[in-house]
Amino acid sequence: MAQTPPETGRIQPIGRESLRGRIQDVIIGGILSGSLPPGSRINESQLAKSLDVSQTPVREALLGLEGQGFVVAQPARGFFVKEFSEREVRDIYPVLADLEALALEAAGIPPSQTLDRLDRINAELDRAAGRPDRAIDVDDQFHTCLLSGCPNTYLLRLVGQTRRATYRYEYAYMGERDLLCASSNHHRGIVVSLRGGDLEAAVRTLRHVWLASVDDVLRWLARIDQLDAKGPSR
Repeated sequence: MAQTPPETGRIQPIGRESLRGRIQDVIIGGILSGSLPPGSRINESQLAKSLDVSQTPVREALLGLEGQGFVVAQPARGFFVKEFSEREVRDIYPVLADLEALALEAAGIPPSQTLDRLDRINAELDRAAGRPDRAIDVDDQFHTCLLSGCPNTYLLRLVGQTRRATYRYEYAYMGERDLLCASSNHHRGIVVSLRGGDLEAAVRTLRHVWLASVDDVLRWLARIDQLDAKGPSR
């Protein structure tokens, strides 16, 4: 017996926004993994072919990533992966520290079930050592859960956009086992303070987490610069 085709009204086509988001995820994944290194040109036609899409959504995705600080557009040359920048690190992390601190202050003390979930997420972070892509995802889950009680949706949107701009630096940060351990310990301190009803201490630790990252990331950038200056080993 022939099967009845699904009703047209139930079919959920992939919208332009969804397609663009998927393409952005692919590009970001390449940037974070190093397959698209800083300064490299992104071949739009090749990318479109590999994803089996037209160049239009690829260009739209790249324009969106330009606004998020992942790529830069050069007239008549195309899109390039943005170079690492000490200035960018010094600009972004303190802003994120203040934004997340404001969001946690607005959220207040989370309910016990949220605190339990934060502990579970942080345990996952401990197990993500050596897998920076996984560590970034788990760390993002922790901060999203931590700030979930904030009633200011505009503030949360700013937090998300700013945090996203740190991902390419966080990939390097989360690749360092000692730094990942330090981040996990800071998270535990935040939860302990919240369980004790000390919101002020939790906010202070949260701000410290991001501000301390500045020096850690800058040290990593300095090591990269030294390796680049030496050139490839013979």
